[in-house]
Amino acid sequence: KCVLLILLIFPMKLTMVIPPRTAVVAIPESQLDCLVKNAYYEAMTEGKTGRQQVTKVVLNRTRDNNFCKTVYLPYQFSWTLKKQKQVPRHTVGMLKEEALLIYYGIEQVPFPRATHYHTKRVKPVWRHKLTKLGVHRAHVFYV
Repeated sequence: KCVLLILLIFPMKLTMVIPPRTAVVAIPESQLDCLVKNAYYEAMTEGKTGRQQVTKVVLNRTRDNNFCKTVYLPYQFSWTLKKQKQVPRHTVGMLKEEALLIYYGIEQVPFPRATHYHTKRVKPVWRHKLTKLGVHRAHVFYV
């Protein structure tokens, strides 16, 4: 009640405040598509947080905004090793939005510094060389 009353007496323009980011540029559609595919094939069943966490890992591992280069490096993401069906059209818009919210820093993930992950089903040899940050559903995240 109080906030509404103040707005009626002192009207003002309300705007969303987005934290400033350095060196953030618009993502070309082809690069966004790589983030979408990776989120879908790596974490579609992990919920929004899991998909965004996987996307954040790709962002953290990419230095030149060439996300496709990072995703398709040999043996980085298992889904790239075999032919996949297309991402269903009805999920593409949602996945793009989730990726952009992470890219622009509007939403955060539980492990923002994560650079690696694997599912709980596997035990990669590299896991001992990294610091475990935590677990989200079926994925274990490291830096």
